[in-house]
Amino acid sequence: MTGFRPIITAMLLLCSCEPSQDSTTLFQDVGMSFESCNEAEIKNANRRYGIMPALAVCGSNNVANFAWNPSGTHLYFDLTMTANVLDASSPQKTLQTLPVDQPTGRPTWLTDHRLAVPVVPKHDDPSGTERISVYNLRSRALDTFPVRGLTAIQDLVATHEPDTVLFSALNNEGERAVYRMAISSGEASPAFPWNTHAVATFTYEPASKRVVIGDGTTVRVFEETGHLIAEYSGTRGSINSSGEWLALERDGEEVSIFYQRSWENMTERERQILEKKAERMGERFPEWFPKKVTLPALEFIHVPTGNRGESRSFFGTKFQWYGKTEGWGSFLLWGYEGKQLNTNVQLGDLRMRLGAIKTGSQAIDDIRILPASKPGVMLKSSEGSPPDDEELEKSE
Repeated sequence: MTGFRPIITAMLLLCSCEPSQDSTTLFQDVGMSFESCNEAEIKNANRRYGIMPALAVCGSNNVANFAWNPSGTHLYFDLTMTANVLDASSPQKTLQTLPVDQPTGRPTWLTDHRLAVPVVPKHDDPSGTERISVYNLRSRALDTFPVRGLTAIQDLVATHEPDTVLFSALNNEGERAVYRMAISSGEASPAFPWNTHAVATFTYEPASKRVVIGDGTTVRVFEETGHLIAEYSGTRGSINSSGEWLALERDGEEVSIFYQRSWENMTERERQILEKKAERMGERFPEWFPKKVTLPALEFIHVPTGNRGESRSFFGTKFQWYGKTEGWGSFLLWGYEGKQLNTNVQLGDLRMRLGAIKTGSQAIDDIRILPASKPGVMLKSSEGSPPDDEELEKSE
């Protein structure tokens, strides 16, 4: 924790932001429209669960993408038309709007002060070629490079190679795959030709050389050579630098958009009255209108043992492990305890929760221990080729 705690503890209520048009839908937000933001409620939940907000708790924080720099001192986040960087280490919490065109997906930090952001094509470019902008926070220098032959660029990740990134994109056939590109070259090539699964989500951890690909229903963890380590039901995964922990995003339980409550103590009679009120409110809407929303659950899996547990307190998306500090994580907040709250970039120390999951102990109230899955398997195929059926059978 050396060098991180003073920065982290100074991060509350850093800025208020304009809304993003792309981050949520009417159906996701309809539950929020029935009551205003309650600052005291959110602050109380943050304190209760040891999770800290990076932005003002009742600001218009509909962030589409975010990324911490490697040292955890600067936070990138994008809004409707702008890309922004917050200096969390400065006393003034300096906010800088980057001189780049409209961002289109998740960026990546090439170094602590250089950032690569996918952006829209030039307005006067008839070819519609998408681009990657590289901005230097120190020199304020901006360079923008084309990405030829690919569209819908998402999920940039830096590699150990200088100015070389991985990302997912659509090819000319409309199929999404993962590509590798030296940014200045403008020419991308398939990064993992061994992958035969659909690509809906993608993350990569250079330190542990782990590739995590979600096809929409299943998340698979691979060595970068193609060896399958583990697979889980879910939509997106993010593995930590040691390769020990996977944060798995998946659909949780359904809750009424008209009846979202924190875990407050109430009598059965009070609960029935509120549920009846929600039912009557739902009757005002047409049959096709969704009456429930699915909680975006966050699950944590100890890959070597298969032990796993899910958060019962906080819910969110786009989880990423924070900087070089083991056991800290950051995510886009959906809400607490089954109640949707104002969006924010959240940051928290998860080490006690992870410790309980690793041992299978129900010692932490807001973590539900789940049945263990099959332990992750490190397969050793020759010449870096994917494991064959015989190897897979031996590993079972």
